[in-house]
Amino acid sequence: MAVPQASNYAPPLAPGTPTPGGNHPLVKSPGAITFTPTHFNPVPVASALKGGVTAAAYSETITAQGGTPPYTFAMTSGALPTGTTLNSSSGVISGTPTAASTFSFTITVADSLGFMGSQAFSVIIATPSAGGGSYTFLA
Repeated sequence: MAVPQASNYAPPLAPGTPTPGGNHPLVKSPGAITFTPTHFNPVPVASALKGGVTAAAYSETITAQGGTPPYTFAMTSGALPTGTTLNSSSGVISGTPTAASTFSFTITVADSLGFMGSQAFSVIIATPSAGGGSYTFLA
């Protein structure tokens, strides 16, 4: 039995100029088929995370945008403020910080289909002054 020879066939290219993002029609004579992306990778979202003070309760929420809920949150690099934890289902960072420093970390969110996105964050934890008072943290 002879093995068939490879063909030199190449499918025709779609006419036009490619454009980034949005809907992309795929042309096939005599009609048209439209391909619309229905899934976008999730991205962790939070406005600048507020700073905190050692020995005082801390709570900030990171949400997800895009993808398909429910989401799972994980810290994938760096370190959360000592004494705090990340709730993997709600995205809440909470606890009572025990050390003053600038903490930098990356949060990765995965959606229900397994798609992921990551973002870096930083939090400043300060030591309270002896006189009390108020604190302003700049992001």
